[in-house]
Amino acid sequence: MASKHPIGFTAHNVRLDDGTYTLPSAAPIDQTGNYLCVKSFLPLLFPEGWRGRTIVDLGCLEGGYATEFARLGLEATGIDVRAGNISNAEYVRSRTGLPNLHFVQDDAWNVRDHGVFDIVFCVGLHYHIDDQFRFLRGMSASCRRAIFIDTHVAPAFDNQPAVELHHLSALTTHEGLPGRWYPEHDLDANNSKDDLEELKWASWRNKRSFWPTEGGLVQAMRTAGFSLVFKDFGNLCGNEVRELSPEGWSYRNSRSMFVGVKTSGLETIKG
Repeated sequence: MASKHPIGFTAHNVRLDDGTYTLPSAAPIDQTGNYLCVKSFLPLLFPEGWRGRTIVDLGCLEGGYATEFARLGLEATGIDVRAGNISNAEYVRSRTGLPNLHFVQDDAWNVRDHGVFDIVFCVGLHYHIDDQFRFLRGMSASCRRAIFIDTHVAPAFDNQPAVELHHLSALTTHEGLPGRWYPEHDLDANNSKDDLEELKWASWRNKRSFWPTEGGLVQAMRTAGFSLVFKDFGNLCGNEVRELSPEGWSYRNSRSMFVGVKTSGLETIKG
């Protein structure tokens, strides 16, 4: 059942309790690969059960993922720096009756100010960051068990499609990591907040972002404290052959889901 809402949604199609959807032209969030990826991992991460476990969605946009995680029984918090996104997320929260769903308007860099979570969910944000190590350390400090990062990585070779598609720089080194610079915008975060508010698909305070290579990202995640790091393909929803071929969107855009798990001290996490 489709219905128009007083707030314009541009990113997340969320089912409300009355059966209507916020963006009927898009796939419902609970059918998307990134949501299904996390859902499939919950029994592995918490074999004793996950109800009441905590998850934070960094750069949560309009709150769709956080809402569905709350429906799974997780204590879900969404953080986004843009007031418009949080306004839409609060609209969803007011119409879903989920006491375990929370939203905060803040920069994702400040995640540590909002506590420590069992899971950190970082989808569509990490490639808008300039200082990889510092951001990963911050996320790790707020993460007890696992992190999910869906992001672009820098191609190792100049002839790979993502270099031209995203206007990436030549291969270079930043913070000791190999990678490429990605141009974001020319706005000043201190003087152009209204303009930045409208750029939902861009960074907030850095004018360019650094994409490490796949090896660089894995090294950075392990250095940040995630001893087990791997790529997951569940978010491709059975379209692996197409997506990982030279014609596939995932291949052409050099984008994957990276999962990091903390394996030390697991016996203390239950407390």
